[in-house]
Amino acid sequence: MILTLISDDVDGWYDRLRGSGAIVVRAPERNEEFGIYHFFARDPNGYRIEIQRFLSAEAREVCHRKGESG
Repeated sequence: MILTLISDDVDGWYDRLRGSGAIVVRAPERNEEFGIYHFFARDPNGYRIEIQRFLSAEAREVCHRKGESG
């Protein structure tokens, strides 16, 4: 299971989570294939958490349409 949270402040969340001792898999990075900037962390129970922002309004709309059809 992956819990994905959308935020304009990906870098801020990365800094906060690292500072709190959370397990962060790696630094935020661009994923051009999906049109996002993101990173993954794990919560205390081992669930994977993704913090992301869309690189463009078009990427946001594509994701939104896929969510409606699924």
